Amino acid sequence: MARLIPGKTKVQIELFKGVRLADVLVGLVAFLMIVFVVISSLPYKFYIVLGVLFIAGLLLMRMDTVPNYIYLVNMLRHFAYRRTYRRSTSDEQLLDPEGSKSKSFAKVFRADKDTDETPKDRKERIKEEDRLLASEDISEEEKEQIRQRRKEEAKRAAEQAILYKEQTGKAEPMESFSAFTDIRDGFISYNGNYYGAVLEIPAVEFRFFSEYRRENTIENGLGKLLRSIHTTYGANIVKLERPIHYEAYLESEHNKLAQLRRSFEKGMITEDELKTRVEVMYDRIAEVENLCGDEKIVEPFYYIVLFDSDKRQLENQISTAVTTLKSAEMYPKRLDDKELAVFLKYSNCLDIREEEIETLKPSDYARWAMPQYVNVKMRTVEVNGIVTHNLRVVDYPTTVSDAWIAGVFSMPGTKCVIKCRPMDRDKSIRAIDRSLQELRGQYNTTGVDSKRIELETHIETLGSLLATLQQDNESLLEFSVYITAYDLVATENNPNVITPSKSLLPRIPNMKRVVRKAWQESGIRLNNMEFTQMEAFIGSQISAWDPMHKEARGIPSNSLAAAYPWIYANVSDVGGIRLGKSEGVPVFVDFFRRDSERVNSNMVIVGKSGSGKSYATKSLLANLAAEDSKIFILDPENEYTELAKNLHGKFINVGNAQNGRLNPFHIITALDDDEAGGESANSYATHLQFLEEFFRQILPDCDKDALEYLNSLVDRVYINKGITPDSDFSKLRPEDYPVFDDLYDAILAEFQQTDNDYLRSNLRVLMNYIAKFSAGGRNASIWNGHSTITTEENFTVFNFQSLLANRNNTVANAQMLLVLKYIDNEIIKNRDYNTKYGLKRKVVVVIDEAHVFIDTKFPVALDFMFQLAKRIRKYNGMQIVITQNIKDFVGSEEIARKSTAIINACQYSFIFALSPNDIEDLCKLYEKAGGINESEQEQITTAPRGQTFAIMSPSSRSTFQIEVPSSVVQMFRQPDYVSQYFVGEEGDKYWEEFIGSSRLIRLEHKMNMLDDETSEEPIQERKAISFMELTEEEIQAEAKKERVVVVEEAAPAAVQEEPRPEPVQPQVIHTVVQTAPASDETAQQLAKILGNFSFEAIRSEINHRFEALRRDLEEKSGAPNKRQEESNKPATTATFQIETAKIPAPAPAPAPAPASAPASAPVSAPASTSAPAPVSAPVSAPAKRDYSDLIMPDEKHSGDTEEETSGGIDIMALLSAQAKKMENISTIEMMEMYGEDFSEVTLEELEKYINKNHK
Repeated sequence: MARLIPGKTKVQIELFKGVRLADVLVGLVAFLMIVFVVISSLPYKFYIVLGVLFIAGLLLMRMDTVPNYIYLVNMLRHFAYRRTYRRSTSDEQLLDPEGSKSKSFAKVFRADKDTDETPKDRKERIKEEDRLLASEDISEEEKEQIRQRRKEEAKRAAEQAILYKEQTGKAEPMESFSAFTDIRDGFISYNGNYYGAVLEIPAVEFRFFSEYRRENTIENGLGKLLRSIHTTYGANIVKLERPIHYEAYLESEHNKLAQLRRSFEKGMITEDELKTRVEVMYDRIAEVENLCGDEKIVEPFYYIVLFDSDKRQLENQISTAVTTLKSAEMYPKRLDDKELAVFLKYSNCLDIREEEIETLKPSDYARWAMPQYVNVKMRTVEVNGIVTHNLRVVDYPTTVSDAWIAGVFSMPGTKCVIKCRPMDRDKSIRAIDRSLQELRGQYNTTGVDSKRIELETHIETLGSLLATLQQDNESLLEFSVYITAYDLVATENNPNVITPSKSLLPRIPNMKRVVRKAWQESGIRLNNMEFTQMEAFIGSQISAWDPMHKEARGIPSNSLAAAYPWIYANVSDVGGIRLGKSEGVPVFVDFFRRDSERVNSNMVIVGKSGSGKSYATKSLLANLAAEDSKIFILDPENEYTELAKNLHGKFINVGNAQNGRLNPFHIITALDDDEAGGESANSYATHLQFLEEFFRQILPDCDKDALEYLNSLVDRVYINKGITPDSDFSKLRPEDYPVFDDLYDAILAEFQQTDNDYLRSNLRVLMNYIAKFSAGGRNASIWNGHSTITTEENFTVFNFQSLLANRNNTVANAQMLLVLKYIDNEIIKNRDYNTKYGLKRKVVVVIDEAHVFIDTKFPVALDFMFQLAKRIRKYNGMQIVITQNIKDFVGSEEIARKSTAIINACQYSFIFALSPNDIEDLCKLYEKAGGINESEQEQITTAPRGQTFAIMSPSSRSTFQIEVPSSVVQMFRQPDYVSQYFVGEEGDKYWEEFIGSSRLIRLEHKMNMLDDETSEEPIQERKAISFMELTEEEIQAEAKKERVVVVEEAAPAAVQEEPRPEPVQPQVIHTVVQTAPASDETAQQLAKILGNFSFEAIRSEINHRFEALRRDLEEKSGAPNKRQEESNKPATTATFQIETAKIPAPAPAPAPAPASAPASAPVSAPASTSAPAPVSAPVSAPAKRDYSDLIMPDEKHSGDTEEETSGGIDIMALLSAQAKKMENISTIEMMEMYGEDFSEVTLEELEKYINKNHK
């Protein structure tokens, strides 16, 4: 949209053609001087008159439309000013007030001088060096070293002389020269007369705005703000050069590396996976470290400064401005005190240390922000030793477009300040009327055509402005533009200043000429401000004062708002992945960032073949893998094999079952819609619905009625396997689910049983179809079997190439549905794992070449993509859909509708180069996602390889060039990737230093997991010891069932009895299990020896020994004995119920109770009786070596044992003896004996075991 910049609203009055009042005054003075000379008696009158006429002519001549007498006046004013200013305290003194309190600048300077060498010593050294240089006693290399040292000394001496002159020379205090005097409460104080507040404006990609958005942001945003500023003080629009600080980015990279290490320690990735990912992270850390060090990036920063004499009014202005700008898609940030000080410091120097502000007292912020030294010269100003050229805009083009000043405003090495304030409407109209009258008079009197054209244009623009002011809601502003160019080359060539050793300023030869030319090419003319550098320097400072306000240009507010300089945005998310560069600035994107505009992480990548989309995708996935993401890829063209191999991932060919099979009948939990608020409550019904879609996909030509009948048979197949909607699917194994053979058998059985011709016809059709997928069918190898796929790796590729190579899209699409459903479940597992271990592992699903999975008849693949895109957000995941064929996504109305839904569900779109034929289809896809305007379309069709047009939010669109480190390129290109960091002996040593402690933590974590699994196993409730009447057959059956040792009773009187039924008549045998007390020493021995092993292994071994004792005692009890002769006596009871007890310290038995209680009265055991150790069924963990002689000595099985003589078994005595035998066994040998995989051992035990076995 063309906007008007009128000619000068203040037109100087011409008395004659081109003759102004000031010219007449100069001529009049010259005439009076001539008259005085003529009437005087001076000699050589004629020559004096000629001299006066010559001088008057020179003064009236014009250079750059300015008469020479103006330059003369400015020169006189320049020499009249104080031209040197110095701050009373240096930065060093402000930072260290105690150490510098008594030091003046001169003293600080002198303290820096080398005082080790006296003048006499130096004179002798120079004399000796001269002799050496003249002789041939030393080599040319040594002579060159002497010459070089002398050059360095001369340079250092010159710098010291300059410093001394600056420090000790006459200069005015900078505090009296600086406009601002204090910084407090978010305001800049200007000697208490007025205050300033600063808003930082982030850049936007204005070039990609639609016409409506441009108009809104200019007129309703910046224009509205400019119309509301204070009439007296106005506002500044400022552009500064500042380095981007990447310290927060570096910290984020180190945090990600630590997160990667924690994932390894938690057992989520293997050591090989960790190593390759650490290499990628090392590359990333090295890149960011360079950005923090020698490769700092300098970028334009933009600000709006508002002024007012009342803080409360200024606070209201700032609040209103923030609201206004936000409504126009600009999101300003108000600067606090520290940020204000840094902002003011950068306004005069680029080479500063921002971290110094952290050590300053708030009262010193303003002084620190002032320049330390300013020296104003006729054509330049030296600020802190840097030569600067201060320029001012004096002419503008008549009509301008949007963002008309942005190109030159963002020139590197410059500072730009626009000073503006509103003009009174009535005064403006009167001034324009006077100007129009004067211009028309000049137009009528001039006869020069070029002048007439210029005057005519000027009259037209002022007329249009006058009409606008009278009719529309428009206001007139007066504004001036000041430019400061930092000339590093001139600084280096200037012997009177010290060149900074390291500067972020660009080295541009002829800086002043380059700047003038660039602005002139934009139709804007600059004034060199010769002899008025003081005014130009003051005008370029951040203040409300404009020293050239009388020459300020009038401009409509919307025309000034259309200057809109902040149009070159760069995506730079802290914690993001570096993808490339935009205008030389690195692009960092955090795909998992959440704010008001970025609500999910889903992405669409579009581009023609060869545009660089695959290159970018692989780079992105390698970086996501390095951030510990779990990645699943559907790969139809075998693109990711090398990357999967080098990342130590898993490659699965879904065209056969060699790498694992997916059983369509296996019921797994799927994701829900966000609106559902949780996982499915009925996975069975959900899976049956999925199978309906699955059968429609693999049986596209099957009759509808036959398919309905098939669905009912599927339900019957599940029932035949014992699976119902009420089944606990978490406890079912893959082998518990039906397969295609079961479905075929069910169809066949139904066919054989029915006599209905219609049903038999449907069943015959179903048998023909299902036979292809059951045993002997051509597709049986894919699905006919139980699920065997596992994806423990963090990078899994499902390769569809073999399926698609056979042009069997039907099966390929169906397999894709199964893979996506399987991934659904993996996404849930990932969420649960994160919750359990407090991690934040992300999950990424990539569908490459998505167009090959689209079936126009059954576009169910698009439905799955859309549903996954909707649901994956709350599981900390993202879906990436990649395609090069846009036409397949808009093939039919239904497909176009579903494709558009996928686009709308994706936060990010990376659009690489497309052919012009695809642009129409692209616009159709993005019609409801913000559209693609003409400028963006041109950007896409003309994009070079690797350049992407990125859409990240409704207000964030940008382009950048993808850049990939060479190490990452090798990772996805070379089949045998070679480590860049951990290669050779040094690399191995470095890796061991990195991984050593993590291995131990990982081992400890795995042991804790095993312990948790053991503790979580349900332990059968054990019963207390009691008596009850049982027959001998029942005793033998119970002994086998409970696996307790049964012996003949010796003293049953004191054993606790539980309630029991009335005695019965069958012959019984009286039995009891008796235990001995455990000493503290025994308990300690058991705790020490058995503490390293799992409860299950100990319980298994104890059961094994009890079983051996039971068999031995049963053999002995088989002969007639005394108890059998007393079988007619009243029966007592036997016990088979075992009390719960902790190992190794058994719980004591209850206190004694009277025996004369009723049938249910309890009977106590002796006080020394304890419950035996807990036991259960043995675990199949065969020992690798035979330690039976150590566990139970052979002599314990003999018939004359103490236990047998006393009528009972002393279990704790046996365990105590066993513990003493086991004292000489190492922990590792006990691991082998019990079949354990993990145990804590010391390094000494490990060394002793290795030496013993090697011997």
